[in-house]
Amino acid sequence: PPPPPTPPPPPRRAEERNMHSLYRLLSRCVQLLDLMSCLERAHSTPALPEVQWGLLHGLTFYQLATSQEGQQRVESLLNALVSRGEKMMVNGLSTDGDLLAETLSRRCYLFFSSASRLTYLGFRSANDALSRPPTSPQRGVLANQAASYL
Repeated sequence: PPPPPTPPPPPRRAEERNMHSLYRLLSRCVQLLDLMSCLERAHSTPALPEVQWGLLHGLTFYQLATSQEGQQRVESLLNALVSRGEKMMVNGLSTDGDLLAETLSRRCYLFFSSASRLTYLGFRSANDALSRPPTSPQRGVLANQAASYL
């Protein structure tokens, strides 16, 4: 077998770390711009609840992209948006809410992960199951679906 590669000299390692940090910052900035676009679209969609822009008040773009407080406020805004959207469903269907959750998890996964989307789908299915009569066969199917998401 070939000998293991020799570690790069220290200055190169520092440059690689810096490049990685820059890549992460750019990724967060691009996803934050996508997030704002998604939120603007959600704000203008009558079937979805109003976006609580006030949760982001006083934060700069830099803070939203880099600080823990910015991340927490974005997370609060998104959780409020999708959880309130779930309550506005008719017969368990919320195509606008589902589309928003899917778009966020695909385009803004640093802010709304696939796990967040699956949690949304699980709670949506569980609430739909609870809205059915206890003897309804659909109730069991929806409860199992909720369990599989969660």
